Parts: sequence; structure tokens; C-alpha cells
Amino acid sequence: MDEVAFHLSQRLESLQVVVYSAGQNGLRWVEQLLDKGYDLALSTWNSEQRQLLNNIISQKIDLTIQFGKQISNTTIKYTNPTFLYVRLTQLVGPEWDQRVVMAGCVGLLVGTGIGISVGLCLQTPPRPVSLMKAVTVTGFTGVDAVAYMEDVVTPTICSPDDVLIQVRGGTVDPVDIKICNGYARVLRKQLNKYNPNVRGELPLVLGRDVAGVVRDIGAAVTRLEVGDEVWCAVPPWLPGTLAEVVVVKQQYVSHKPRTLAFDGAASLPYSGTVAWDAVAVKAKLSVHNASSKRYCV
Repeated sequence: MDEVAFHLSQRLESLQVVVYSAGQNGLRWVEQLLDKGYDLALSTWNSEQRQLLNNIISQKIDLTIQFGKQISNTTIKYTNPTFLYVRLTQLVGPEWDQRVVMAGCVGLLVGTGIGISVGLCLQTPPRPVSLMKAVTVTGFTGVDAVAYMEDVVTPTICSPDDVLIQVRGGTVDPVDIKICNGYARVLRKQLNKYNPNVRGELPLVLGRDVAGVVRDIGAAVTRLEVGDEVWCAVPPWLPGTLAEVVVVKQQYVSHKPRTLAFDGAASLPYSGTVAWDAVAVKAKLSVHNASSKRYCV
């Protein structure tokens, strides 16, 4: 056993010597390669190609400077009043003297000033921005980013089929938790790119259900009137309903049942649709196969 260990140690020592020798040879080869590369770069830098490259660059710089001088001289020439007067006389004839030209220039300046003044007077003043309270999410990091804010910009009627609703009741749905984690973020960013009521990605108002009173309608709204009690559910890519005011399309809104209070009505549109989908679509229950039976949803 001792003899085996002795021979093994000899082999290991021999292997160490070979590895060390190979490492030294490789290091020398790398040093030689670097020296050759340095010499090659130095010779290239001092060669005729370098001089030719320098000449080409110098020529391009000279051409650029000459072109800049030509542009400067041309600009000075064509903005000279004397030159302009001579060219204008050549165009309209010699009967136009300097007084007529000056009067025309003064008239042009006065007309331009009057036009700008009239345009500024007729300009539509920007709408004053009003703020409202809302429950929002300030980052897509989960429910910890939910915040109650009092300085959210109030939405307004921007489309003929818009309906402005004064919120009387709203609810939080499971989909709002997903929205807090970034659900429908990409789709929301694309669809709301040209929505004037969306000012940036965050803060985002939460809530999908709403019950309230119509306060304003667009010109194309025919099914609703101001003062109607309504309810609706909005899709995940639109601003939410947990705010003082919400603006939605007419297609999402319908009249609230008179027998329901606002808080009860606000709990049904989105959640009720989900429950109906589970019962009628997923479980395929109907009056034919579920009559006189009880189910827990």
C-alpha cells in the first residue's frame, strides 16, 4: 500500500511539473503575441495608410468649413435689404420705388401683428382642472400600493357616447387585486393612449362596479338622460369606479332597478356577471336541469 502511495505521489509531482511548464509556455506565447500586435499597430500607425487617412480627413474638414462659409455668405446676401429691394424691383417693374416697397413691408408687419392678436383673442381657453377623491393604486407591487388620494383629476365628457356618472356606490372585486399586480397593464396602456381622461399609467383608480346618477351625457347618448339612476361594470383596461365621478361609454351603462339601493346595486354588475358565468356557462345550469335545487356560488 505504501508503494502504491509512493508511485502515486511521484505521478502527481510529474503532473504538477508538466502543468507548470505548460503554463509558463502559454504565458510566454501570450506575451509574444501581444508584442507582435503592438509592433503591428505601431507600424500601421506610422505607415502610408495613416498619412492617407489623415489627408482624407483634412480634406473633409476643409470642405465642411467652406460649405459653412458659403451658407453664411448666402444668408447675409439674401437678407440684405438693398438686395431684396433690387430683386423685388426686377420682379414687379421699375414703377415701384423704395417708398412703395417700405409701405408694403410695414403693411405686412402690421397685418401679421393684427392676425396674431385676433388669433390669441379667439383661442379657446383651457378648461380648468378639477380634482376629486379616489381609491387608487400607485404601483404594480400588490395591495401595499393601494392609496386614498384627494388630488385625482376629475374626468370629463370627451366623446359623443360618454356618460358622466356621480358615484353613489362602488365595490372592490378580485380582479382589482390582479390589477394591483399589473393585470391588463399592456392592454390598458395601448387602449388608453388616446384617452384624454387618462393622464399617465399611474395612479390608477380601482373598482369595477358602480351605481350612481347621470350628471352629463354626450351628444350621441340616446338611452339615458341627466338624473337617471344607473349601474354599470367597466372592463379592467378602463379607469376604475372607486371615485367621486366616473366617465364610461353608453354601452356599459343601464338603468338601475328601482327596488335596489345604490350600495346593493353597486355590488352586482361585475360580481353578478362573474357568478352568472360560473353558473350558466361553466356549470351549464338552467331551468331544465337545476329546477327546485339549491346551489352555493
